[in-house]
Amino acid sequence: MSSSQVSDYEDYSSKLQKLKLQISDVIEKVPEFEEDFYLYFYLKAEKFSVDKAETNIRENLKWRAETNVDHLLKMDYTPEVFNAFPFYKDGKTKGDMIVWRGNAGKYRFSQELKRHGEDKCLTYWLQILIKGEKQIFDNIRELTQAGLTLDEINKLPLINKNWLVLNMGGLAYNELLSAPTMRFLVNLVRIVVTYFPFMDGTVVFVNAGKLMEMFFKLIRPFLKGSNVDLIVFDSDSKKWKTFIYEHVDPSQICVSKKN
Repeated sequence: MSSSQVSDYEDYSSKLQKLKLQISDVIEKVPEFEEDFYLYFYLKAEKFSVDKAETNIRENLKWRAETNVDHLLKMDYTPEVFNAFPFYKDGKTKGDMIVWRGNAGKYRFSQELKRHGEDKCLTYWLQILIKGEKQIFDNIRELTQAGLTLDEINKLPLINKNWLVLNMGGLAYNELLSAPTMRFLVNLVRIVVTYFPFMDGTVVFVNAGKLMEMFFKLIRPFLKGSNVDLIVFDSDSKKWKTFIYEHVDPSQICVSKKN
């Protein structure tokens, strides 16, 4: 190990111990925060600022208590809402990160928000986030047990981390022009960026039309400083399939199939 690596490690270790002291009351109530592995991601989310990580943890725990996250994690999806917004864990990348998939172009948020109510729809998407976060956390545990360090994982480019592939084929443009839909989606993006520091990687949009640019303009300010990148492809399937297969095992991901 080089002298610079030793210095970096010692600096990180001292920040970790300082953070543990500052959240000692939290650790007493939530033992998982005593674990270095868990705290690392809050430090990482705040660029290794101890004070900001402490604020993040306290605000996050308050929101999670108010939202009853533990209960949502254990709940099954409401079948009719899942059928309206089917969403799948779809295998892994070639670097053993997780891939999820959704046929977002077929989602009809305006219609389903009216049918099921905003609260029920938001509960479903919160479950997606909470369960996805746990999958990421468990997967990184496996990677570290296999020999990767948290620092090595942290330094991977976003394209080599977790993937979300959203097929926008069939998108009803009135969905992007619906004020209730846009409010709902912007709020969902805000929740992801604010309360889910483990969510990092790349969102790949395929079969995206020009009106998607309006949506990106709305959500990009929320992504500033986050660990999420956006890549957009039009309907040229040769381009986006080639790109996806450079990173993902074709046998694992269903964008290669008609769906």
